[in-house]
Amino acid sequence: MYRKVLLAYDGSVEGRLALREGARLASLCRANVFLLAVVKISTGLVMAEGAVPGAVEYERSVYEDVLEEGLRRLRTMRLTPTGRVETGD
Repeated sequence: MYRKVLLAYDGSVEGRLALREGARLASLCRANVFLLAVVKISTGLVMAEGAVPGAVEYERSVYEDVLEEGLRRLRTMRLTPTGRVETGD
C-alpha cells in the first residue's frame, strides 16, 4: 500500500500518539519512515535573537533533541527511521 510514511513530530502528548499510529501504519505496510521536526521562526524568536544571540540556534537544538527522542521511539517499534530538523511553518 504505502512505501513511504512522513511523520511530523513535536514531542507533545498528541504528537506521541500520532507517532505511534503512524508507526503502526508504516509497520503494517512495511514502509520507510521519515520523521520531520520543524522549528517555527516566530517574530518573538527573531526579537529574542536580537537581544540574546543564539536564541534561534538554541531553539533548533531543542528540536534536534525532540527529533532524536522520536527516532528512538520509532526504533523501539522495530522501524528504521530517517529524520531531519527543518526551519519554517
